[in-house]
Amino acid sequence: MIEKIIEILNSSDNILILTHLRPDGDTLGSAYGLKYALEGKNVKVFCHELPKERLMFLYEEDDKTFDPQLIIAVDAAELSLLGKITSPIDIKIDHHLNGGEYAKLNYIDPEASSCGEMIFKICKRMWKINRKISEYLYAAICYDTGNFRYRNVIAETHRIAAELIDTGIDSAEIGNRLFSLKTQSELEVIRLAYDNLHYYNNGKIAVININADGDINAIPLDIQGVEIGITIRPDEPHKFRVSMRSIEGIDVSAICARLGGGGHVKAAGATIEADSPESAERIVMEAVYG
Repeated sequence: MIEKIIEILNSSDNILILTHLRPDGDTLGSAYGLKYALEGKNVKVFCHELPKERLMFLYEEDDKTFDPQLIIAVDAAELSLLGKITSPIDIKIDHHLNGGEYAKLNYIDPEASSCGEMIFKICKRMWKINRKISEYLYAAICYDTGNFRYRNVIAETHRIAAELIDTGIDSAEIGNRLFSLKTQSELEVIRLAYDNLHYYNNGKIAVININADGDINAIPLDIQGVEIGITIRPDEPHKFRVSMRSIEGIDVSAICARLGGGGHVKAAGATIEADSPESAERIVMEAVYG
């Protein structure tokens, strides 16, 4: 699969790389890491939405007037996550198990810690990975592994990170910008998240149900004794975004599949329809209890 992708990349000059809606560190780092690996070609990255403030260091504005020969989607499990795209997708590169093969060529590796890890494997076979590329790919991997704390991290993940660090990047600074530094508005969202924690099943399930946007998905599972952490947030009128994370041995992708979503065994999500936050929580818990 990687050899076929390399063949297509080598034969293309005008390349458009798409990130998913609500761009996170993995989709941004993967997109720009690949862009700068394709030096000498006309490559642009397109984001439908601006990233959150803490991720702006991974974003660059690109001219949107562009007629590409090749369109690549990175870290977008479902076609709907690319927004209003009318052109066919040539290559999908993604590490989520669910979502479908919507591109002409689909490179999907659910064993990879991140899309950034997959992009690294492509880039390593094509070119020497320099410091600029490494900064983006390290950020992608670091973001989707929770600064290497999640269970999707294996020995190979650390070996790849070590190769990237060997190019001279400041890994501590990247980790700090992704996870440690917080704005006042982010701290307010975190406060609201803790104030709105609901527990089920004798504290084994923790739910945050708030109308606020921020990096709070990891909070419930940080609580001792919690086995499934869930966040519920409004998306559109009568629609809610659900994110689930779990400890070893609990498959939240199967739970989210009941809600029309999917993802990884220990990290998955879905979008549901409901009349209110309370009814959304009831729908989610019915899916949890099966």
